[in-house]
Amino acid sequence: MVVALIASAIFLTQATDSQVLAKTNEFVRKLALLDPQVKYPQADVEIDRSGPPDSPSIWVRFDGPEFLVRRSEAEVQVYSLQSPSHNSIPWPDQPITTDRLLSLAASYAALGDIPIPLHVFSYERASTDDAAYQVDYIGTYRGVPLMTNPSSYVQIDPANGRLLFASYRKPPTPPSDLLPATSGDQARNTYLSYLFSDARHHRNRFTGQKFPYRLTELSPPMLCVYAPTKYEQQDEDSFYTSEQVLAASQGRGTLVWFLRYDVPPMVDGAPVTRKFDGFVDAKTGRLLRFNEYWPMGGGGTIGPKSPPRHAPLHWDMPSGKIGILSSGKWNWVPAASVSFVKERASPKEPRYPIVLSFGQVVVPCSYDAKTNLLATGMLGRESLGRPSPNLAQALRHLKPGA
Repeated sequence: MVVALIASAIFLTQATDSQVLAKTNEFVRKLALLDPQVKYPQADVEIDRSGPPDSPSIWVRFDGPEFLVRRSEAEVQVYSLQSPSHNSIPWPDQPITTDRLLSLAASYAALGDIPIPLHVFSYERASTDDAAYQVDYIGTYRGVPLMTNPSSYVQIDPANGRLLFASYRKPPTPPSDLLPATSGDQARNTYLSYLFSDARHHRNRFTGQKFPYRLTELSPPMLCVYAPTKYEQQDEDSFYTSEQVLAASQGRGTLVWFLRYDVPPMVDGAPVTRKFDGFVDAKTGRLLRFNEYWPMGGGGTIGPKSPPRHAPLHWDMPSGKIGILSSGKWNWVPAASVSFVKERASPKEPRYPIVLSFGQVVVPCSYDAKTNLLATGMLGRESLGRPSPNLAQALRHLKPGA
């Protein structure tokens, strides 16, 4: 017999048993409208009080249906469909369509009081033994995403669209003013200036490099609302004001720009092993948070693809606006380019340490004014490039050792 569990987590001083049961039953009632296999009303409800008496959570179990729901402050946090079989469910020959998948994800998100329409980060095969799609998302308000860390997600049966698992994260309350006073470009410049600054030594634990050899911007800076967690507020790479910390403790968010990058693998097709993201205040332009991740493993992406990655250590960037970061300041050169140079000899003259930004690609490198060569490399290998005349002119205005 399939035993389904509905679990609810609450702060005992804020939600009574009757409130928890009422909210849980309402969740089941709405889910039954989406899934005919769900029975409503439920029977044999059990509140599990076996945990510590001072625990902020409480479990509620329903015998018969196929659910597991955990609730906090009378709000659904987790739902899980339990199967009595220990055999893996195979992937279907004809899975549901992408449109159907995303439509169901929005419906299941609404069950957890996530405001829609959704901002979907990714949809992919879940890293589970059973076949499942996983959709990672956040809610929105007046078109502005309400960021949470981590994001909410649902896992959906690819054969019939049933909800298998859901993790709901309460979104922050947005401020009344949702108009930024800074641009996404300004936020990008602020974030990258910090990443490549001496104030933050991002040393690669495997190669000993001070900075990543190349970054790929995964998406343009995204305007959103975010409230930092307690852990983030105490980290050395967090710069929230006391007012923003107080607001976060009350569930209120700050209008920010969200930026994210990854480090392309040295070999095309290899998995990404290093990621960066963070937040910049959309009103003041201050850096608020910097994160660095070392992800391991994961499912095969079937959803929106990352931007095309240029082959490592290869120039031939498309012509366009190129940014030069030197001494913490950005200079932008329109209609510039860098062409690949096949020379093997490295420049011998003193080099200017700089960072070049080619749209979605960011490359730390050095410039030799005498030979007019740019050099970037990793693990003892080096790739040379020759800047276009207008870019070379801008580079020559830099001072050695800047």
